[in-house]
Order: sequence, then C-alpha cells, then structure tokens
Amino acid sequence: MFDFRTCDTVCRLLGMEWSKDTSSLRRKIHMNCAETRELILEYYGRLADLTATAPVKEGIPRIQLRIGYIPSTNQQILLHILAMCAYDIPILDSLSHSSDPYLRLELYPRAFFPFSMFPPETTETKKKTLNPKWNETFQMAIPEEYFFTNGSCLCLTVLDHDVMSYNDLAGQALIPLSTIPRLRSLAAKHLPPPIVLPLILPIPTQYNQIFKILEQRSPRDQLAHEVTYYEKYLRDYRILPSNAMDDKECSINNRLTLARNRQRLKHVFHSFIKN
Repeated sequence: MFDFRTCDTVCRLLGMEWSKDTSSLRRKIHMNCAETRELILEYYGRLADLTATAPVKEGIPRIQLRIGYIPSTNQQILLHILAMCAYDIPILDSLSHSSDPYLRLELYPRAFFPFSMFPPETTETKKKTLNPKWNETFQMAIPEEYFFTNGSCLCLTVLDHDVMSYNDLAGQALIPLSTIPRLRSLAAKHLPPPIVLPLILPIPTQYNQIFKILEQRSPRDQLAHEVTYYEKYLRDYRILPSNAMDDKECSINNRLTLARNRQRLKHVFHSFIKN
C-alpha cells in the first residue's frame, strides 16, 4: 500500500509542492498506483471529452443520430440508437473520388464489454457518397452497473468499405453512456431530438500521461496491452486491427482470391483479344 504521508514528509524536505490537490507529482503518483481498469476508464472518458469539445460545423466530418435508454429487466439497460446519417465524409477512395461509408457501433472499454458478449454492430454500406443516409435502428442490452460507470462509452466509427483492400478510418465519436438521456418509451415520438457529433481522427493530445502509463504496463498487463495496441494501430495505419471483428473487412484469403480472379479474367481477356 502506497504511503502518501511519507511523500508529504519527503516533499516538505525538498521544498516541493505536494499538499495541494493540483500537485502534478501527486497526480502522477496517484495514476501510477491506480488499477489498470481505472486508467482505461479514465482514458476513454478523456477521449469522449475530445468529442464533446471538438467543433461541429460544415466541412468537418460529423454524424447525426437519436439516442436514449430505458431500464430493462434483470438490472439491464436497453440502449436505443437511431443512426441517421453522416456529413462531409472525406474522400477515401482515390479511384472513385468518393467513399463507401458504413457505421460501426461498439461499447468501450472491452475490459467491461468483450466482443464475445458485446459484438460490434454495423450499418449497411452506402456506395459512392460523402453524405450517407442510413436510418437504421440498433439496440444494446448493457448491465446497469457498467452503463453508469464513468468512462464507459459508445464508440461510433465511420469507415470506408474497400473490397480489395482494408477499410479506411474516416473518424470516430465517443459518447459517455452515463450522459445518454432516459426515454419514456421506445416509441419514435419519445426519442430525443437528433444530435450531431464530430468524427475525429487520432490526435497527439490523446496519448497523454494515462496512455503512457498503460503503455509502460502493456508488456506484463494484457488489458493495458489490448488498449494501447488498438489505439496505436488506429493512429499508425488509419484502419482497424485484425482482432477488431469487423464483419465488413475483407479477409486476407478473400483478398487473395479476388486478386487471383482478377488476374485470370485479365488473362482470358487478353487471350480473347489475340484470337
């Protein structure tokens, strides 16, 4: 058990700030002593803050939805989402000078919401548009204790579907579950007004002190490794990692098959021309 009184004594001898709540040293020690799950929750809570404070205006990728919850049985919360549309998705397909966007919905962190129990949901892919309209409804059953835990979030990820390659990341938005309004019923008339959220790509400020501590723990802590590996993969490659269970991601075998078929067709076509 960490003894803060010892630090009080040492810092007084060194003339360092310690007693105030704003002490940077105190915060660092507190974070290093925190359990990995606590740090992961705080990390995703801060990512959600980035969504909440980012500008929402024309020209910036953004998503529109209606969302709310109702209490269910067995201490469960039923989350109801109407994924409506998105605006100003970037051009991610250089051949068509457009995108084929779809929306992925999942719960963070996976320490609480493993894929085996809470698989991600996806909308249909809308072809060759930067302003897709989905108007699809999703429902997720979530344990009440996790729903109201600070740091538990709904992650909305828009990707460009690519049959021959990887699905490119257009941006993400995180919503803290505890901020989602309660509904009177699931009737359409009781849904709250639409909200518009910015879609953000990874930015340097999100890899803060909390993330660095998780990174330091990752060689010996599986939970820390999963989070840091996933986040760095998004940052470095702008695609989902292979363990993301993206049902629209073309597998390596499928890609190879498509490439072989295309090569065969090309060969047949050239043979036909010669004959």
